Amino acid sequence: MENNVTVIKVKEPNRVYKWLKKQLLAVIVVAMVLCMLLLFFYNDIFITIHSGQAGVLFERFGKGTVTNTTYTEGTYILSPWNKMFIYEMRIQERTDSIVVLSKDGLAIKISISVRFYPSLATLGILHKYIGPDYVDKVVMPEIEAKTRDVISQFSPEEIYSANRVTIQNTISKLALGAINNNKIVKSVLGKDAPNYVVFENLFIEKIELPTYIKISIEEKLDAQQKALEYDYLIQSAEKEAMRKRVEAKGIVDFETISHVSILKWRGIEATEKISTSNNSKVILVGTDNKLPVILSGN
Repeated sequence: MENNVTVIKVKEPNRVYKWLKKQLLAVIVVAMVLCMLLLFFYNDIFITIHSGQAGVLFERFGKGTVTNTTYTEGTYILSPWNKMFIYEMRIQERTDSIVVLSKDGLAIKISISVRFYPSLATLGILHKYIGPDYVDKVVMPEIEAKTRDVISQFSPEEIYSANRVTIQNTISKLALGAINNNKIVKSVLGKDAPNYVVFENLFIEKIELPTYIKISIEEKLDAQQKALEYDYLIQSAEKEAMRKRVEAKGIVDFETISHVSILKWRGIEATEKISTSNNSKVILVGTDNKLPVILSGN
């Protein structure tokens, strides 16, 4: 009798499994290092651009600042050696106080408020040639310079009494032109390129003149108003005198034509009005050009 022998083959672990088993500690260490690197460079790899912002990418080992692509709101995955520069695209407001000289050389303190935002279409050019501090480098210096140019054309009296809207519009127009015609940027964008800073408006919030000048101007303006008031009173008096002369001439003509005294005629009119009233009365008609006598019965 023959013995039946069953041969069972045991499958040996593959090479990868064997290698992992032998290098388990090394694999764990490498995984931990990768996790630590990921955590360390997390903020450089995963970039979130929030609402009202836009980004400009700088490729360290590429072409540098990417000027033809602007990154809008969202989350982006970057190589850790690249960098995203994020700009605020909402309307921004800056207020600054500057001392300027009037046409007479008088120092005047002016507070100016400017509202603006960078243009999305030219944000890459703005970043490359001016940078994130473009407000302090270009915007405010140009506004201050143009404000000095405009104010220097007015005397203190004109500044105090002139229409501020006119001055604001002049400053805004000149400053905007100077900012957007920056030689460096325009050499890249071209003369027909869109503005890289968009202005909403410019306000002159306060004009502070020296106290003695302010008092002098106010007294002068008050005197001018009084002079205008006197002119008005004189014109009114002249018109009233003219009216009385016309009235007097009419009375003379009436007496000449009717041969009746104006006083007697007015007395007759008054008597007629009284006689028609509801009050009881007795009217004695006078003689010899005398006016009637009215006796009330009440």
